[in-house]
Amino acid sequence: MANIASVSVAAFLRGDAPVRAVTRHGLLRALTRYFGESYCVPAWGYDDYPRGCVEVQCGEKWSPTGVDTAWARYGKFLDAVWVRWYDSGGDHDAIFRFEPAAGIISRLCRYGFERVRMTCPDGVDFSTLTTSWRPIRPCVWEADVSGTYLAGNDRCDLLRDELTLPSPTTPVRRSVLGTTLDWASAGMPASLTRMEEAVQGCASAVEFLWRGRATRVYRRYASRWGLWCLDNWDNCHDPDWLAYCANRPAV
Repeated sequence: MANIASVSVAAFLRGDAPVRAVTRHGLLRALTRYFGESYCVPAWGYDDYPRGCVEVQCGEKWSPTGVDTAWARYGKFLDAVWVRWYDSGGDHDAIFRFEPAAGIISRLCRYGFERVRMTCPDGVDFSTLTTSWRPIRPCVWEADVSGTYLAGNDRCDLLRDELTLPSPTTPVRRSVLGTTLDWASAGMPASLTRMEEAVQGCASAVEFLWRGRATRVYRRYASRWGLWCLDNWDNCHDPDWLAYCANRPAV
């Protein structure tokens, strides 16, 4: 079996494009090599015409090569096509804006968070943690810590027995980690990596939040941790993506 690429596409329409010139069904058909049949990833799409955008999710072999076909078919209606993707043989998501002349030139994609929530068994000693944590309800604490991280947003649905959590697109299956949270490998801010050992010692679950939405969830199972990556375009913090969204004319 080939490496599975979980592909997320945001296609932005030109201001003069006819209504429904690009649809989620048509875009999925162009992006996938089997005319709409996604490879090992649940297909998903949303026609966000008020925002002048069509979003889709699909799976491909190795990499998101179908973006070339999508641009050839719909490029005259499009202002830009942005792609985030995860290779099942790698560690972290990549992102690129498709440029017909340059092809696919990806870079690592970072995601933002603005709060961290921790669930702990009753009676846990918090003396090793900083005073930035505050209780919000019994056994649940929060800290106003913000920053960005790297993530592997795998949307493959082959491991059907794994536990799932909902995401803005399709349910996400758990990745089983080791005995540590290993925040350094995800490029977490130093303010978090310094307290990782203390959090591991008292937490049964950790959630990263963006605008109140959980974007990254850890849960402890015996001595090991499970991880769900629930990121989407809303918390994508790639500088070029943010600049495009800020400067794009209103539809």
